[in-house]
Amino acid sequence: MYYNISIKVFFSFLIFLISNNGFSQGKFSFEIEEHDFGTVVEGDKAEKVFKFKNVGNEPIVISNVKASCGCTTPDWPKNPILPGEENSVKAIYNSKGRPGRFFKTITITSNAEEGMKRLTIKGNVTKKEEPLKEGILNVDIDEINLGKVESDKQISKKITLKNTGKDPLKIVSVKSDCRCINYNLSLNPIPISQEATLELLIKPSLNNSENLKVEITTDSELTKNHTIQIDAEIVENINQESIVKENKPIGW
Repeated sequence: MYYNISIKVFFSFLIFLISNNGFSQGKFSFEIEEHDFGTVVEGDKAEKVFKFKNVGNEPIVISNVKASCGCTTPDWPKNPILPGEENSVKAIYNSKGRPGRFFKTITITSNAEEGMKRLTIKGNVTKKEEPLKEGILNVDIDEINLGKVESDKQISKKITLKNTGKDPLKIVSVKSDCRCINYNLSLNPIPISQEATLELLIKPSLNNSENLKVEITTDSELTKNHTIQIDAEIVENINQESIVKENKPIGW
C-alpha cells in the first residue's frame, strides 16, 4: 500500500514539474500581424505600431527584432513584458528612392511560446510630384545669319536670355545637331526678371552646313525648349575665293 502511495506521489510531483516548467511560457497576442499602408508618397516614412499583450504565464523577453531589408527600421521593448502586460513593436519603412510595391517582414526572436514571430508590412510607393516650375525663357534672337564663313574657323556670337517667369530658370543643356557648337553661359540658373549672356562658339565645316541650329533646354514646363536657327555660307577658304574673283576675265 505504501509503495502504491509513493508511486502516486511521484507521478503527481512529475506532472506538477511538467505543468509549471515545461509549459510555463509567455505568449504573444497581437491585435494584427499584417499591415497594408496602401499608397505611400515617395520620400515619406511609413510607420506602424503593432500592439500586443502577453497572455502567457511567464515574462516575455525579446532578444532581437530584425527586418527583411535595411529600408525598414524596427523598435521594440528591451525590458521583460510581464504576464497580462501590453506593449508594442514598431516598424518604420523608408520609401525614399523606392517607388513601386513593397512587402517586408519583421521577425521577432524571444523566449515566448512562439520563439520566432513574424509581422508583415506592405504597400505601394508612388513618385512624389514635383511642383511646376514657372520660369519663362525669352531669347532676343531666333535666327543668326553668319553670311560667308570659312570652314573650321571659330566664330563667336552672343545672345541675351531673359527669365520673365515666376521661378528661377535653369538652362539644362545647349545642343547642336552638327556638334560644331560649344557655349559659355554667364549665369545659371537665371533669377526672376534677370538676364544672362549665352555665347555660342561656332566652328562649322563643309560637312555640316545644313545642320547649324541650336536647341536650348530648360527645367521649366512652360518653355521647355527653344531653337535658334543659324544660316551660313560655308566655304573652304575665303581668301582664295577673293583672289579667284579678282582674276576673273571681264564678262565672266
